Amino acid sequence: MARPKGTESVKMIQVIETKSTIGSGTEDDPFIPIVQYWDLEGNFLATTIILEENPETAYSA
Repeated sequence: MARPKGTESVKMIQVIETKSTIGSGTEDDPFIPIVQYWDLEGNFLATTIILEENPETAYSA
């Protein structure tokens, strides 16, 4: 059985990280804290949803 390869490459890059909340706060559309990443030219790269029990502390390091 073939084993999956490990990491093919690693590179450190600069990105812009924004933290915000989406949703209207209702039961059908709850507030959800997110982190988004953008390149230095303003192109969108990715969104991460913060899965924490307490969204108010989701961004604390």
